[in-house]
Amino acid sequence: MKYIGKKLIALAITLLAISFVTFFAFTIIPGDAATSIMGMDASEEQLDALREELGLNDPLIVRYGRWVKGALMLDFGTSLQYKTDVAKLIGGRLTATLGLALEAILIILILSVPLGIISSKKPNGAVDNIITVLTQFGMAVPQFFLGIMLTYVFGILLRIVNMGGYVNPAESFDGFLRFLILPAITVAIPKLSMMTKYLRDCIVAQKKQDYVRTARAKGNSEGRILTHHVLKNAIIPSITFFAMIVADVLAGSIVCEQVFAIPGVGRLLTASISNRDFPVVSAIVLYVAVVVVVMNTLADVFYRVVDPRVK
Repeated sequence: MKYIGKKLIALAITLLAISFVTFFAFTIIPGDAATSIMGMDASEEQLDALREELGLNDPLIVRYGRWVKGALMLDFGTSLQYKTDVAKLIGGRLTATLGLALEAILIILILSVPLGIISSKKPNGAVDNIITVLTQFGMAVPQFFLGIMLTYVFGILLRIVNMGGYVNPAESFDGFLRFLILPAITVAIPKLSMMTKYLRDCIVAQKKQDYVRTARAKGNSEGRILTHHVLKNAIIPSITFFAMIVADVLAGSIVCEQVFAIPGVGRLLTASISNRDFPVVSAIVLYVAVVVVVMNTLADVFYRVVDPRVK
């Protein structure tokens, strides 16, 4: 419990630091909320009156404290662009982002482990070389190009996937899942390639350890050595790597959401940055920070559960 307590304290401090840096960054860049609301044609007197009404003339620490207090209650104010509550706006976009993320994570998890094991069976063999080439290709191809090619092949040429517009899960959950298949594959392929290669390298490294030779000398089969010894040790460093991948996917794929016109958090962030919508941008940055920090904290805790030697 002491270990978990320390991790939670570190998590809170990290989020506080990120929130301050985010808030401070938007106070030093040119322009402000008053200008975004009233436009460039507004007089200085009108802008000053609105700044006073919005509390923009208060000291930085006062405005930051007010923003943190609201954030703790999930009150991020009103969007300057969409004129609606920021929490509701982001909540509506989270459905698409989380649906995409969960499908992608499922694909990564189902395929990376068996591919990593198969590739590690005979290092530098024919199968290993083929998988290595495929993973290198998956990591090298830009995501936007991969999305376009998958759309062209499976949506236009083969017509396997329906390339209609975004389907709201409230209208058709099945249609929602089918629409996200190609975007999920697009997001998953680079991460799947990285995870496969990382797990393969971990297994190969473990097979060179003395305990593996001892296990072989005792007459254990290669399958038993892999499942009872090698895989247990190889999976430990992979936990942190997988947590980073999950955090990255959950945070939102901006490129993929743009290519497939998915109304997710990543696409909302791009539009909000362009329109200097500080309430929305700050809330999304905080969401991304929470996802990354929480996933890394969970990885550390799970790491200790798997390996009691970690203290």
